[in-house]
Amino acid sequence: MSRPKPLELLAQCPVWDALDGGTLVVACSGGRDSVALALAAHELLGDARFCERFSTPPLLVLWHLDHGLRASSAADARFVERLAVRLKAPCRVEQANLSKLTTRTAGWEAPARHERYLRLEQFLDKLEARQILGLDGPARAMTAHHLSDQAETVLHHILRGTDLAGLRGIAPVLRKRIFRPWLELPAGEIAAYVKQQRQSFRQDPTNRDTRQTRNRIRLVVMPLLREINSAAEAHLARLAELARRYSSRFHAQLECHERAELASNQLAARLPLLSKPAGIFGAFWFPAGWRETELLAELILQHMSQLGCKVDYAVAHQAYHWAARRDYPLDFTKLRYWMPSPRLLTFSSVTAELTPPFSQALADDATSGIHMLTAELRRGDAKDLLAWLKNFAARLLHIDDFMNWLTGEIREPARDRQWRCYLPDVVALPLTLRTWREGDRIELAGGGTKKLGDIFTDAKVPTCFRPAWAVLTDANDKVLWVPALADSATMQLVVGQSPRYVVILRASG
Repeated sequence: MSRPKPLELLAQCPVWDALDGGTLVVACSGGRDSVALALAAHELLGDARFCERFSTPPLLVLWHLDHGLRASSAADARFVERLAVRLKAPCRVEQANLSKLTTRTAGWEAPARHERYLRLEQFLDKLEARQILGLDGPARAMTAHHLSDQAETVLHHILRGTDLAGLRGIAPVLRKRIFRPWLELPAGEIAAYVKQQRQSFRQDPTNRDTRQTRNRIRLVVMPLLREINSAAEAHLARLAELARRYSSRFHAQLECHERAELASNQLAARLPLLSKPAGIFGAFWFPAGWRETELLAELILQHMSQLGCKVDYAVAHQAYHWAARRDYPLDFTKLRYWMPSPRLLTFSSVTAELTPPFSQALADDATSGIHMLTAELRRGDAKDLLAWLKNFAARLLHIDDFMNWLTGEIREPARDRQWRCYLPDVVALPLTLRTWREGDRIELAGGGTKKLGDIFTDAKVPTCFRPAWAVLTDANDKVLWVPALADSATMQLVVGQSPRYVVILRASG
């Protein structure tokens, strides 16, 4: 005889694969769905044929969190305790301190849900650490979310504005330890199963409050959609499944895309920095460059999620729009992303504090070690004239890498990136390589001067990198060169004139 659909889906859940000798925790609110899940788990674990897969069948435990948000919440907890006695299962009831939240306050459901999952995972941690119940082995949990819950969640996210992550709806597995085996199960199947078991359950009066958006969707919108198409819930749930598959493909492609997160000393090989940048910062290096717009946006959204930043529709839309252009920094409330070249993506804290500048003198025909850069000053020759012409052409055309533009492809860069400055014989030695100072100005080839702060702003250099950026000055502290950003009028050679001096910056160490 075949099992009822609730039992069949529960038996197929992968939660059992890791529970030999462990503990299965059912999160039970006392409502119809969670009570049905507790009954179904108890029935399966009482089936000798089903338990043949285990050397030691897992122990069923009921877990309940009393939020204290309703006058009847204490009665809900007592009901779950009585249900546990009937099922001969241990029961854990916890109290939450959510007195600041009320069911009349908009948005109270999200913090209550957060608290519930936080406490549930803490309970699983204690079980696996054998701090309570004296149990051994792995511990996993289940919740009773079903097809209607999935459809309502997807529709709620669509109405609120969402990206691909929101379309995924309720995940079948949360952090590899909380399982939702009934996401494909219609609510009617659960109701029929509870009725067959002749089991009572608790009614939450707040579920009828249509002031809450989720309740309006459930009680008003979904019935109208079912009138239009009886399979509306299934179609919305199918959309969630497709979004999960597409998202998984994105993540798989991201894993295959070669990249490395750079340490601060490695970052100096990609940017002309003399000291550690200010505040919180980091960078990704892509050896083969990055061309895929959608993958770049997904990388940023994934990175933001890992750092604990909120990722919603507006954030995703902004990231996708930026990834298609990349010619300006991507600013969020807490983070700024900047892509100065196809191979380098930096991220930094918008509120980073500045660090003291770093300075070191550079004498004629000498090599000086800088904290994060090595600077070399030597005599120029005919070969340097050709290099200067290429450098001039690259700047004239506003191209980051002249050879890449010439060949139309991205090549593997040299292990140590170099920056070169070509100077005539009129330059006043010795030269100094130091960091930017407030008030620094550079003389422009076309006449006049410009603040280096404006140079950084025009180039959209994130604030955290500016105090560490290298600046080359002459014996009179006149700014000659801001590597990768600006050349002074002194550096402008006339046709047929060879550079007398060449300054080469490269990463030290």
